[in-house]
Amino acid sequence: MAWDLLEENFNDLTDWTDNDYGNGVSEISPAGQLHQDSVNAASIARIYQDIGTIGTGDYTFEIKVLFDVLPTTETTAKNLYFQVSGTTHRVNLYFTKGTLQTHAEVAGYTTLITKAWALDTWYTVRCIVHNSQNDMDVYLDGELEYSDGDVEKNPETDGVILIRANPWQQEVAEWHVDYIYIGAGQQVPSTTSIKKVSGVAYASIKKIGGVAIGSVKKIAGVE
Repeated sequence: MAWDLLEENFNDLTDWTDNDYGNGVSEISPAGQLHQDSVNAASIARIYQDIGTIGTGDYTFEIKVLFDVLPTTETTAKNLYFQVSGTTHRVNLYFTKGTLQTHAEVAGYTTLITKAWALDTWYTVRCIVHNSQNDMDVYLDGELEYSDGDVEKNPETDGVILIRANPWQQEVAEWHVDYIYIGAGQQVPSTTSIKKVSGVAYASIKKIGGVAIGSVKKIAGVE
């Protein structure tokens, strides 16, 4: 897997700009994890980084998160928030009480994932931004959840990444981020990270397309 644009494992925050507001906290705690805590409803935990350029082509990003304090409602005004900008589009992800949502000018807010998020549990979200950044496929823990979700056509500066807890000062929010990876092209999860295929646990699958699982070298052209 080629994460050639960013491979952030949060050993430190040297490359990030701390832009916390009020009593918000962004820190490395424990080692190897970003911890963001708004502390109170009037504060924001936020950091950002400019990785240089993402450009106009297809790209893939993956983020691994754990929720310490979730918003109490589904509204996108009360959330944990992640944003990636290319040259012509940007991706907005809003983690609410029980959903993952995005926003685009035409479609407005779209629910990509409906999930009763558990506290203190790691979740991996991968977005494959394709068709020259017109839309994206969204995976949760290696399983496709939403195809061709709209992306915003009003980018920030190309290559800017933002991570925020309680961005609109609504209520306390807190989470940990284990890593953020970004790479050029469409990077479909490999079979080693896929937990289910069409709703069936990967470990119980004996054949794919009539071929014994031990002999499968590629799925949909991906090794």
